[in-house]
Amino acid sequence: MDEVIKRAIDSVNKVFESLPSFELDSTRFRLLETRDLLNCLRETASINNELTRLFCRRLKRLMDYNESLSRGVWIELYDDIFHILKKSNSDEHTVNNRERINEVMRFEKALEERELNTQQALGNRKNLKQFLHENQTFFIKYLEKCVSLHSKIQVQGLVDNIDDSFLKTYSITSEIRHNLNVKLKYVTIDFDCSDKLFKPLKIPLTTDDGTYNRVGTSLATFLPSVKDTNIDPEDYQVETITNVLEYNRWIVILGDPGGAKTTLLRWITRIFAEFALCGRDQIALEKCRELPIRIPILIRIGEFATWLEKHQDKTLMDYIGEHTWFSEHYQDDNEAVLKELIRQGHALILLDGLDEIAEVEQRGEIVQLVRDFIGEHVHASNFFSAFDNRMFNKRPSYEKNIIEVRPPGESGGNQIIITSREVGYQFCPLVGPFIEHYSLSLMNYQQANAFIREWMSQIGEQVKDILSNEGIKLSEKDMQNFSDVRWKAMQSILKNYSQVLMENPSLLSMICTFVFQSPDSFHPKSPIEVYDHTIQISLRRWRNQQLNMSETVLIEFLIALAGYLHLNSSSGLIDEFDMTSLCRLVLKQQGVSHDRRTLNEQVKNFISSLEQGVGIFAERGLQIFGFLHLSFQEYFIAQYLVKGSADEIAQRILSIIIHPRFRQSICLAISWVNWKWPSNDYNKVLSLLVNPTKGYSIPFGTLLLFEVFDDMQSLPFDSIIFTALNNIADHPSDTIRNTYLIRSVLKLDRKMIIDYMRLHLQDEKRLANFCQSLMGSASKFDKKHLPDGKQIKSIIYQQLWSFREINPSFEFIIDQIFRRTVNLYQLSNRCFRKDLQSCLRSNHISESDIHPLILSVIIALYGGIYFGNDSGALQVAFSTQQMHCESLLIAPLIDYFDNSEESHAVKTQKLIEEYENNIEKSLPSDLSNDTIDSFVALICLQGVSHPSIYATYDGYQALTVAIDRLKRTWFYFGKKLHTFTDDDIGCNDTSVVKSEIESIMNVLVSQPGQSDEQRIALSVACASAWEKLELWDIINILNRDDDDDDEYFSHQPKFIHLFSDEKLFDIIVNINSQEKSPWLLNFLPKSLQALYRHTIITSTSLPFVVFLSQ
Repeated sequence: MDEVIKRAIDSVNKVFESLPSFELDSTRFRLLETRDLLNCLRETASINNELTRLFCRRLKRLMDYNESLSRGVWIELYDDIFHILKKSNSDEHTVNNRERINEVMRFEKALEERELNTQQALGNRKNLKQFLHENQTFFIKYLEKCVSLHSKIQVQGLVDNIDDSFLKTYSITSEIRHNLNVKLKYVTIDFDCSDKLFKPLKIPLTTDDGTYNRVGTSLATFLPSVKDTNIDPEDYQVETITNVLEYNRWIVILGDPGGAKTTLLRWITRIFAEFALCGRDQIALEKCRELPIRIPILIRIGEFATWLEKHQDKTLMDYIGEHTWFSEHYQDDNEAVLKELIRQGHALILLDGLDEIAEVEQRGEIVQLVRDFIGEHVHASNFFSAFDNRMFNKRPSYEKNIIEVRPPGESGGNQIIITSREVGYQFCPLVGPFIEHYSLSLMNYQQANAFIREWMSQIGEQVKDILSNEGIKLSEKDMQNFSDVRWKAMQSILKNYSQVLMENPSLLSMICTFVFQSPDSFHPKSPIEVYDHTIQISLRRWRNQQLNMSETVLIEFLIALAGYLHLNSSSGLIDEFDMTSLCRLVLKQQGVSHDRRTLNEQVKNFISSLEQGVGIFAERGLQIFGFLHLSFQEYFIAQYLVKGSADEIAQRILSIIIHPRFRQSICLAISWVNWKWPSNDYNKVLSLLVNPTKGYSIPFGTLLLFEVFDDMQSLPFDSIIFTALNNIADHPSDTIRNTYLIRSVLKLDRKMIIDYMRLHLQDEKRLANFCQSLMGSASKFDKKHLPDGKQIKSIIYQQLWSFREINPSFEFIIDQIFRRTVNLYQLSNRCFRKDLQSCLRSNHISESDIHPLILSVIIALYGGIYFGNDSGALQVAFSTQQMHCESLLIAPLIDYFDNSEESHAVKTQKLIEEYENNIEKSLPSDLSNDTIDSFVALICLQGVSHPSIYATYDGYQALTVAIDRLKRTWFYFGKKLHTFTDDDIGCNDTSVVKSEIESIMNVLVSQPGQSDEQRIALSVACASAWEKLELWDIINILNRDDDDDDEYFSHQPKFIHLFSDEKLFDIIVNINSQEKSPWLLNFLPKSLQALYRHTIITSTSLPFVVFLSQ
C-alpha cells in the first residue's frame, strides 16, 4: 500500500505543476489538500484498515490503466481519503457523499471476491496457446469448419438462360449446356469487411438499484418505425473494426436490413479462425495494429430460440457446443471444450440477429438469457462486468476518458458482439454502463463503386474458369467487352437512381447479378423493383420446369410459407414435415386436387421442384428449408398485404403496424402500391393511412408515409403530405413532434416546403410546435441540400422570417428560434442580406472600432453577441457573422458609417432624428416591426431613463413592446452565457470581464465633477449587468467576508457604506422593475456617453460598457 500511495503523491504533484495560469485558486488549494491527506494515509497505512486496503487496490488499478489522472479525479478522491481517515462529519460531508464512498468500496470488495471465486473454481487460468494445445484435435476440426462455413458468399441465379446469355454466339452440346446450368446455378466469391465503418450511438439509460435498464416510459417502445438511438452530431465520428474490437469488450451493432450485419460476423469468424489455425497469437486487421486472438463462436439467435423451445430450462451456455449454422453443426463437442474455453476467458462470442425473434415476450426472455450469460461469463480480465456501475459516469465531459476496465486489446477475458436491426431493438434492448452500441455505416458512392468492381471481377474470373473447364475459350477482347458493358450499366444505375439502392450491400449484390444477366434491361428505381425482378426470374424458372401447376399456386404457397415463418419460426427455417403439411393445405385451397392420393403426389412434385432451384427458397440443411434471404420472406408478406381494395389494404396494414417484425414488409407493400397502382387508388390507400383512425393515439400511418417517402417513384398528393405533417405538428406528444416533424419536412422539395409553411403554419400553436421541433433538429440537417444546391435550413429560416409581420406573438416565437439556432448553425449569411458587413468592409471599419453606443443599437436590432474561450478566460465578443436577425432600419446606420466627415456626436443626433421621424409617421396603435425597431434604437441612443421618450410617446403601443424586446435581449444574454459555460467546461475565468468593469470604474473616478448620484448609478448598472449575465451571484460579490470585497469597490470608498443588506435587496428588486428609476439606469443616459471613449477596447473582446448601454 505504501508504494501505491507514494505513486499517487507523485502524480498529484505533477498535476499541480502542470496547472495553467488561469486555474482557480480553489482548485490549487484542494489539490494540495489531497496531497496532504495522502501523506496522512501513508502514515497510517500500516494499520490493518480494510477501507484503506480496498482504496489502495482501486487507486492502483486507476493509475495502472491511465497514464495520468486529471485534477478532477484527484479532487474527487480527496473526499474518499477524508472518509477513510474518519475525518468527515455531517457538516463537512453529506450523507449522500458518504454513501457514494461506501458504495465504491463495496464494489471494490465485490471485484476482489469475483477474482477469488474464479481462482477457486479454475485454479490458475491457462493461456490460449496452452489450452489450444491440450485440445488440438478438436480445435483443428472446429476452426476448419468455421473457415469452411464462412469463407465464401453464394451468388444465386447468375445465368437465367444459357442460350440467351453471353454464349448465344457459341454452339454447345446438350451435355455442356447441362453442366453449365449446374455449375452456374450458383458461384461463390470471397468477401472482405475490413473497410467497414461504425458510428457510435448513444443509447439512453437509467439506473435502478445499481443496474442499467432502458427507460420504460420511452415512447419509442410503441413506435415500430423509430430508430431509437441518438448519434450526437457534434461527437460524430466513424470507427474502424479494429478500433471497435480493441477498445470495447461488450458490443452491440445495429443496422438496416441487408446492411451486411451477418456478413460482418461471418467475416470476423473466418478471419479469427484462419489466424488461430496458423498458430498466431495476434491478428492484424489493419497495418501496424494487432489484436489478441480469441476463438470465435458464431450463433444465430433465431436457431438458439428454436432450440430453446425444446430445452426450456437451458441457457445460452448450454447451447454452446450444440449450436448450428442453418442446422449444420460445427463440431461434436461431447467434452464441452467450447464451454471450458469460455470459462478460461479466450472466446469471441458473436450473436447474430437479436431482432429476429417474432414475439416481444420471447425476445425479452432471450435478451435476459443473453444478459445472464454476459453477466456470468463475459468479464474483463480484471473481473469487471458489463453491468457494473461506472464509478466516474457522472463526471464532466473532460473526465469521461478514465479507463476503469482493462480493454480487450490486451489478451485475457472473453469478448462479445451482438447484432440487431435498429428498428425494433428498443423493445428489448441489451444495455449496460459498459455495453457500447454502434451503427453499421452503409456504403457511400465510392464504396459502392469498389464493391461493384470487386464483385464483377470475381464473378468474371469464376465464369471464365467454368467456361474454360467445359472447353469454351473466350478471348481477352471478348471478356473485356463483356466486362465493360456491365460496368457501364452499373455506373448508369449509380448515377441516375436512388441512393437507397446503392448503400445497401444486399440490394447492390442483387442488382449486380441482374445486370450481369442482362445489362441493357434492368434499371431499378426502388428496392421493391429489385425484389420483384428476382421473383420474376424465379417464376420463369418455374415455367421452364413445365409443371402442370400455375404460377399463382407457387405465389400463394410462398405467401403462406412467409407468413408461417414470420409468425412461428425465429430461425426462419421450417422442417420438411411442416412444409409438406403447409403445401398440402395451400394446394387444396387453390383447388389443385381434392383426391388425397393425387394431392399427396402433387405436393411431392411441388416440393421437389422447389428443391431443384427456384432461386429464392432452398434447403438450408438436412430436410430443413428457408428463404435464401429474409428480404424475400418479407417481400411475400408484402404481397399478402396488397391484396384487395384500398380499404382492405389500409385496414390490414393498420392491424399489424405496431409490430416491428412487419415493418419492412409494410414498407415494401406501400412501395408496391406506389409502383403498380393507378394514382387515385394509391392516394386513397395513403389517405386512409394518414387520416386519424380509431384505436391508436400515435399517428402510425403518418409515420409510415414518411418512412417510405424516399422509395416512392411518384409522390402522393400535396394535401395528403400536408395532412400528415399536420398530424405530427399538432400531436400532443413532444416526443412525436421533436422526433418526426423536421425529419419529415426535410424529405420535401423546396416548393413543397414553402407551400406547407405558407399554408399551414398560420396557426400560432402549430407554429410554436414547429419551431420547438426545429430547435431540437437543426443540427440533423446541417449539410442537407436540395437539388439546386441551396441548403434546406436556409429556406426554412427565410420562410419563418417572413412570418414576423403577421402578429406580435409570431414575432416572439420566431425571435426565440432565431436567437437560439441561427448563430449556432451559421445561418446568418444565408438568411439575411449582408448590407452592414459590406458597408463596414468598404469603409475599412473593424467591429472593434464601432462606437459602443452605435454598437448597442446594432446588437439590439440585429444581435451579434457571442462568447469565446481564450485559454480558459471568458470573453464577450461581437461579430456581424453572428447576427441573428435583420431590420429595415439599416439605411440610417449605413449613412452613419459612410459619413466620415462629421463627428460622432453630430452623426448620432442625425440617427436620433431619423428614428424620431419614423415614429412620428406612425400611429399610436402601430405595432409594425419598423416602428418597434425605431423605439429600440432611440432608447439605445438616448437612454431609457430619458424622460422625453415617455412624455412624447405616451400611449404608443410600440414603446411597450420595444422595452419588452430589450428585456428579452438581456434574458438571452444570460441564457447564452449559461449555455456556453455549460458546454465549454473549464471556461470559468471571468477576469477579462472583471477587468473591464474595473477600467470603467477607474475612468469614472478620474472624471472631474462627477456627482454621487452618477457614481452610484454606474455602480448599480455594473452590478445589474454582472447579475444578468449570471457571471457571479451579486450578493456574493458585494457581501463577502474576505478581502475580495475591495476588489470591486475600492474605487469608490466614499460610497461603500451605501451597500447594506437591505439596500442591496432593494437594488436587486428595482433592477427588474420598470416602474422604479434604478432599473432605468441599466441604459445609461446621454450625459455619460463621453465616458466610453476612454474605455480600453481590444480587438478580441466586446467592451463591457456595451452591456451597460443596453
